[in-house]
Amino acid sequence: MNRTKQVGFMAGAAVLAFSGLAIAETDAEAKNRELEARLAAAEAKINQLSTTNNDQWLTDQRAEEIRGLVQDVLADADTRASLLQGGVTAGYQDGFMIVSADSNWSLKINGLMQARWVWNSRADNGNNDRDDDNFGNNAGFELARMALNFSGNVVDPTWTYNVRLQFGAYGSYAGNNIDWAYIDKDLGDGLSLRMGIQKTPLMREWMVNAENQLGIERSLVSYFFQSGVQNGLSLAWESDIFRVRAMYGNGDGQGNVQFDDTGNSQPAITGRAEFLAGGTWEQFDSFTSMPGGEAGVLLGVGASYENTKRVWNGNDDQDRHDRWRVTGDAQVDFGGANLAVSGTWANQKSDVGNGNDDSNPWGWVVQGGVFVAPEWEVYARFQFLDYDTSSYDDMYILQVGINGYLGGTNNIKWSTEVGYSFGELNSLEAVNGNLDGGGYGAGITDWRRQNGDGDKDGEWVVRSQLQLYF
Repeated sequence: MNRTKQVGFMAGAAVLAFSGLAIAETDAEAKNRELEARLAAAEAKINQLSTTNNDQWLTDQRAEEIRGLVQDVLADADTRASLLQGGVTAGYQDGFMIVSADSNWSLKINGLMQARWVWNSRADNGNNDRDDDNFGNNAGFELARMALNFSGNVVDPTWTYNVRLQFGAYGSYAGNNIDWAYIDKDLGDGLSLRMGIQKTPLMREWMVNAENQLGIERSLVSYFFQSGVQNGLSLAWESDIFRVRAMYGNGDGQGNVQFDDTGNSQPAITGRAEFLAGGTWEQFDSFTSMPGGEAGVLLGVGASYENTKRVWNGNDDQDRHDRWRVTGDAQVDFGGANLAVSGTWANQKSDVGNGNDDSNPWGWVVQGGVFVAPEWEVYARFQFLDYDTSSYDDMYILQVGINGYLGGTNNIKWSTEVGYSFGELNSLEAVNGNLDGGGYGAGITDWRRQNGDGDKDGEWVVRSQLQLYF
């Protein structure tokens, strides 16, 4: 290429380059001018808002209020972070629970209230139609039970505890406001050891908690034969279809009492075995079979022996009782219907001062219920008791009622029941001081003695109960 062409080519390239720069500069300037215009408009708007004194602008007072609210939220967040430090969880699962992250520590709180209205009608004792606290027609309200239950585990899941405090009108099973209080140790392979105040493992109706009964209250038969609670040691074994519990305790009526050497605390041995022919163990914690629930069958037997010696009139004579009890029971769940039967026999020999007594009382209970609507269950119960003594009439009682499971569970349950005793309940003093000498039974059942000579009419009991359980 000659020099003239080279000079021309370079000149042309220079012209193109300068033209491109000029075009690029022109575009950049245009964009800058656009941004400057938008910025100016935004500043003008801000100036306008900042100088406008109306409710739509953030005043200093409102800024201070928001600043305080933010501080409160941050403080609450700090509190929650402290509570949940290390992964602690809290919530509701069959009770209000707090559980550590490793599950080695836990606390569950449950509560129970049973508020009742009761009407009782019974014949007088022949003294001019006497109508007072013991005879005639009486009605009123009572808080039969108000309990708090604390349970959980400590150190690791194999160490558990269970404490129930009772503040209702009739006190507690064990006395001193304690229904039960015990420590459990899981030994593995289905074995567990329990020590403390606990239900005596004898009758199934007694083993089922009050909030899970079919009727408003347990039967008079169960209160007559039951061993209540004892302070002692029990060993249990459970598999998929069998479970057994054996207990060595201080004896009937020896719940929350101090051990002494006067003979009031004497060895008592009790055992119960159960066979699960269908269903799950958990469903038989209750006598009710909810609609859609699993069908199942539970069979059980129990026995107990006790020899007690109590000081009589402050001298060397003894009130000695040798007591045997044997019981058998069965419950069938149909998933919306249930049926339960039980029978119990006892032998009691006693030597009170220079007297003696030997009796063999026996009785049975049959009860069942069926749901007639998703939340409504009708039920009936019949109970019989032969005291095996001429001092008391045999007992025949029929009860019918209806349960309303408001919300589909027994957390809120409204029950109404009518009961009739075929004959005079002058024998109720035996229930009031049943085989263990306690007085808890008769009062809370709402049946009353008639103090007659056996020729009086029957007794009516009508009651309605609202239960709250969580």
